Amino acid sequence: MRPREDRGVIFMNAVLVAKIAKNKLEEIRVSVLRNNKIDVRTYFFFPNEPEPKPTKKGIWLSFKHIPQIISAFDGYVKDPKKEFSLEFDIPEKESEKIRVYVNDYMGGKVIHIRTFYLKENEMVPGRGVSFSPAVLPQVLEAFKNLPKDQ
Repeated sequence: MRPREDRGVIFMNAVLVAKIAKNKLEEIRVSVLRNNKIDVRTYFFFPNEPEPKPTKKGIWLSFKHIPQIISAFDGYVKDPKKEFSLEFDIPEKESEKIRVYVNDYMGGKVIHIRTFYLKENEMVPGRGVSFSPAVLPQVLEAFKNLPKDQ
């Protein structure tokens, strides 16, 4: 196993757009990677560590999907009763899709940006990020602050 310091090397050349507090132990970071993808990832604050570490909870998005996501998030911020569900193909992977949606969890709403993959003829959830609607305005602002020239 590689030393802990080597994990997350892919993030070294990323341009950080936003750090968003998710809860006391986690934050969501939105970054633009050098491969021209947007990384939306959960970082975890480990005890006795000065900086949070990236987790496997994350997803890479294409810039072409951001306008639709911003529109859906804007609509939900203005009217939380107006739920949304978006689905995007991943050209490199025919059996996977990206879904951006709201669902109920333990009596509350949760917003997901997640991959779904084909398993036994059914699309099942895979990696991604989820957060409460309370965090949505900051995520929306981060997406609006992404570079426009991509």
